[in-house]
Amino acid sequence: MLPGPRLVASAGGHRAAVPLMRQLALELAAPPAPTLDNFVAGRNAELLSVLRMLTRDSSGERFVYLWGPAGCGKSHLLAATVRALELAGRRIAFAVDEQTFRAIDAQTVSSGLAVDDVHLLSEAGQIALFNHCNAVREAGGVLIAAGDAAPARLGLRADLLTRLAWGLVYQVYPLSDEEKAAALAQHARSRGLSVPEEVIDYALTRQRRDLPYLVALLDALDRYSLETKRAVTVPLLRELLARANGRP
Repeated sequence: MLPGPRLVASAGGHRAAVPLMRQLALELAAPPAPTLDNFVAGRNAELLSVLRMLTRDSSGERFVYLWGPAGCGKSHLLAATVRALELAGRRIAFAVDEQTFRAIDAQTVSSGLAVDDVHLLSEAGQIALFNHCNAVREAGGVLIAAGDAAPARLGLRADLLTRLAWGLVYQVYPLSDEEKAAALAQHARSRGLSVPEEVIDYALTRQRRDLPYLVALLDALDRYSLETKRAVTVPLLRELLARANGRP
């Protein structure tokens, strides 16, 4: 969370909200870093448990492949697992695109590798990942990968598909609107914020639907409500969004 908002006096003696709006806009653009603790499991409770065991080195399985549509949370889980592994002292290379993947040091890969969006890899990238999979397995390292489909349905090299399916394969299920609404309501309660149901409904139907953004939006709305000394309502949310986007 950014430092508390600061209002400045305008030439006419009125307090201007521009600095506050800049801060709020920054908060909405950069939601909290993904962790396993701030991932709302929904139907992914088993997968979340497996990843926690992996980070504690209490799982016999070292390869995990995640798949699902854009926005389902697989990238969140990938980044969160990498973070947890690093905090546990494991050296792991993390590639979010082919450019960073191709630049990874081979020695780092043998300890651990995480690769997002494997379905976008070029032929050369697929060959490199095939070799990395072999190296990771031989070294007893960890490999976590994510793509938009199950291994059998990816349009990749057959030998690479075999490697991606070596360990556990999990579909990541997106949260339903009801689950997102419940998660947002719980987050609001944890902050001592009373949010009417219609405010959450408005956010779900009129804004980006990924949960980290929606949580950041509630946090910003909480601060804006306190700063303006006004109750949390749909008009207040609309005003916040308009000003954060530079509209009067």
